[in-house]
Amino acid sequence: MPTKLEIIGLKQALANMANLQLAVGDEINREALREMGWRLARPMRQATYTTFKRETGAIRRGLSVQVRREPDDQTFKAWVVEYKQAVRGALTAFAGKIRRRKRIAGKEVPRDSTAFYWRFLEFGTGPRRSKATPKFLRQDRRSKSGRILIRRAHAASAWAKSANRGGITSRSWIRPVFASNAADAIDAYREKLLTMVDQAVNKMPKR
Repeated sequence: MPTKLEIIGLKQALANMANLQLAVGDEINREALREMGWRLARPMRQATYTTFKRETGAIRRGLSVQVRREPDDQTFKAWVVEYKQAVRGALTAFAGKIRRRKRIAGKEVPRDSTAFYWRFLEFGTGPRRSKATPKFLRQDRRSKSGRILIRRAHAASAWAKSANRGGITSRSWIRPVFASNAADAIDAYREKLLTMVDQAVNKMPKR
């Protein structure tokens, strides 16, 4: 007598696979990328102020992780970023410094600001002077006009005669931390992704 074989749950299995694909492509991938980013951001925070003097604490406080879907190809990407911090409201060391500088310059105090100077400490700078570097020197703009060349020569001369404030030597801490923790961050992404996939599968209906 032939044995009757009945297969059930195929529709549910297909639905589960579709739901899992959506979850992996969005929520799970986002969380795994965030975990990877923090595996870099935490040691970067810990290493902040080990190569230079702490003044306001804004650099360490602003270091965080951003996960974003790219509008062009809809892929998710993650970065360790320096977020904006409040300038108005409660008076902090960072807010006080920004307020003073803006008021001295006669400018409106912004709602928030970024501790952008971390870049100068990480990468260093060339020689700095009290006058702003002329744009044509920064952007290597060339011209054949005699009048423009004369005007530029005067601007370059005035800049060269302004007070020399020296350059900033690189006090790198971001790049060394990234180099020593990149592999661990990738492993953290993989581990988080697989763990969340298993959790999602276990929660799915079986029939």
